[in-house]
Amino acid sequence: VQDIPRAQAMSDAATTAMRWCASHLSCTMNATVADTMRLFKKKVANNSYGKGISLEAMGRVARNALTNGRPIDFFESIFQVTNGDSTLFNLLAGEGPTVTSVHRECRNATAEDSKKIAANHVYGRNRSFPLGDLTARYELCRTLPGSTRPIGEVTPKSEAIGSSVMLTTAIHDPMWAATSVQKLSKKMKWTFSPVKISRHLVVGYERAITTASLAFLQSK
Repeated sequence: VQDIPRAQAMSDAATTAMRWCASHLSCTMNATVADTMRLFKKKVANNSYGKGISLEAMGRVARNALTNGRPIDFFESIFQVTNGDSTLFNLLAGEGPTVTSVHRECRNATAEDSKKIAANHVYGRNRSFPLGDLTARYELCRTLPGSTRPIGEVTPKSEAIGSSVMLTTAIHDPMWAATSVQKLSKKMKWTFSPVKISRHLVVGYERAITTASLAFLQSK
C-alpha cells in the first residue's frame, strides 16, 4: 500500500535536491549538477570507483543526507568520490540492509506480498539519482518466515473519531508517504496539516514542523 506513494515522495525529494544544488553556490556541483550526476552514475555502473560505490549505496547516501535536511552532504560526497576520496560517501551510506535489520518492518508482510512490492518498486528511469533501498529491503523480506502473529485489522474506538488531533508530516517525506497520513486523518476526522517541504521532519528537532505542532496545541 505504501510502495507507490512512497516512491513518488522519494522522486519528488530527489528532484527538489537537484534544484537546490543547481540554485545554490554552496553546492559543489552548482553549475554542472545534472551532467555530473549522469557521468557519476555511468561510471558507477561500469564499476569505475571500485568496491562499495554502487547505485544501492548511493541511494542510502541520498536518503540519509536528505532526511537530515542536508542535501549538500550528498552532493559533496559524490564530488569527493570523483576526486578519489570515498570517506564521506561510505560514512553516509552506512551498512546495507540485512535480514536482521529489516525483520521488524517486514515480519507482518507475506513473502508473496514482498515479492510483488519488490518487483514493482522502481526508482524511475528519469530520476537523477536513486533514494533509499526499499527494493533491497523487500527482496530480503521474501527470505523471512511468515509471521505467526500478524497484526491484522486495527479498529479504532468510536470516541477517537473527530477528536482534537492533528497529524502532520512533510508533504514529500521520502520515509513515510504523506498520502497515508492524509488518508488516516480523513478517516478519523482529524486535522491534517502537512509542511510543504521535501525531507523527513521530526517534531522537536525541525523548526517548521515543531512550529506547526505548537501552534495547533496552543489553539486548544
